[in-house]
Amino acid sequence: MKKLLVSLMALSVLSIGTAASAGPLSDAMNKATSAVTKHENNMTQAQKDAQARQKARQAEIEKQKKEWTKKQEQAKKDAEARQKARQAEIEKQKKEWTKKQEQAKKDAEARQKANQKKFQEKKDAWNTLIGK
Repeated sequence: MKKLLVSLMALSVLSIGTAASAGPLSDAMNKATSAVTKHENNMTQAQKDAQARQKARQAEIEKQKKEWTKKQEQAKKDAEARQKARQAEIEKQKKEWTKKQEQAKKDAEARQKANQKKFQEKKDAWNTLIGK
């Protein structure tokens, strides 16, 4: 855009052809060129500011992403630890239940043997009474 204004300025100076009108026209062209340069500088600064804001936003997003990932990993570890503890408790209860079942079976067998022994003793006593 600056080149276009400079070209127009040069063309205007040549086409007017008079030195008297070239002075004020040159001043006007210089003012226009200065305004365009100022506008370009403002645009460049706005672009730099926008890039800086974008960079800052991106850094914040990355920071939040890392924090979220860290929280997710910790939650996963905690869940695995709870699952492991639950599994250990289940195994412990299973062993206790099996032990109780085995003890109940042994107790039942012992009672059955005791009952059979008593029955045999009564049978023997009866047979002795009858004389068999």
